[in-house]
Amino acid sequence: MRLYTVGWSAPPKQSEGPPQTGKYEFTMGLDAGLFHLLIVDTDGQPLSAAVDVDYQPGCSQRIDWQRVQ
Repeated sequence: MRLYTVGWSAPPKQSEGPPQTGKYEFTMGLDAGLFHLLIVDTDGQPLSAAVDVDYQPGCSQRIDWQRVQ
């Protein structure tokens, strides 16, 4: 999973292990902004389209992904 915005990118993250499998946590800071999230492979290459996240400090964000074949 990769999270980025203009001028900033978090290091790619792997899913947490059980019992939180499929959960990713990013620290996004104190400023509101538009972030972009996408699934990447082990080489950092995109496997999904980017999803826009309108981040507001102090709020949690949840994104439910759906696999398509």
